[in-house]
Amino acid sequence: MKSVKLLLIAAVLMIGVNGFGQIMQPVKWKFSKKDLGNNEYELIFKATIDDHWHVYSQDIEMQPPATLFTFTKNDNVELIGKVKEKSKAIEMFDKNFGINVKYYEHEAVFVQKVKVKSKDPVTFEGYFEYMTCDDSQCMPPTEEEFTFKFNKPKK
Repeated sequence: MKSVKLLLIAAVLMIGVNGFGQIMQPVKWKFSKKDLGNNEYELIFKATIDDHWHVYSQDIEMQPPATLFTFTKNDNVELIGKVKEKSKAIEMFDKNFGINVKYYEHEAVFVQKVKVKSKDPVTFEGYFEYMTCDDSQCMPPTEEEFTFKFNKPKK
């Protein structure tokens, strides 16, 4: 009987330890590209945001929390304009930062238009930094890397 109690206590402790060891990830990202023809593409960055959390817009006075995209220089890829926000942002005064902020709930979509200048295989990389918060806490700013491949080699 004593050994059953010890096993039960050990099992409960293991469940508790595993629960605390999980990292919260309130935002999941997916990357895709849309072929626009004439070697032009839209690079699509889509965030799925957990309930009660939000991701900040690029259009904020301070960094962080503003979302910031950085593209690795590549002579074979030309950026056309700036990253556009395709989702409708919510704008409000944030007492934690003391400024008006724009942010997204549930989903955020960012799009960068590019022109690929080579017929050879091209890899285009970069990263973006974003911050996510709920009503009571913010996660540390997070960097997310991305890679897009163009002109797959023919076999």
